[in-house]
Amino acid sequence: MLEEEPNDDGSRMTPGPVKALVVTGRPGVAGALASALEASGMECDVAPDADAALRATDADPPDAVVLDLGMPALDGWLLLAQIGARAGRPRLIVCSAPTKIDEQQRAFDLGADAFAPGPFDPHYVARTVREVVERDRAPMPERP
Repeated sequence: MLEEEPNDDGSRMTPGPVKALVVTGRPGVAGALASALEASGMECDVAPDADAALRATDADPPDAVVLDLGMPALDGWLLLAQIGARAGRPRLIVCSAPTKIDEQQRAFDLGADAFAPGPFDPHYVARTVREVVERDRAPMPERP
């Protein structure tokens, strides 16, 4: 995976409010996650399926994508792989019912930055998004 070029201060992302994209075909889950993210001070958009998510990430790239793997139309695993392979991609937080270690490992292998196995707490997911994005926004240490 290619790393983003650092900014002048060593960070890899632009400062400002965190922008997240929630991708799930379940309206109740989308609403709960979006509410928790917005309550945490983040900007949030929702995509009901993988096709809408790809259009949204192309049009206005978010800092993070919160992805439910059980998606209609395009498979969530395929979406994870497509976004995970992009240079300069958003951080990927997977929320899904699979709790088997091999499925979590597969998600990380495809580019996930964090995994929240279900049933998940939307506030835990919001905290995870913030931690993952802020880790990327922190200045990179000097190399010896």
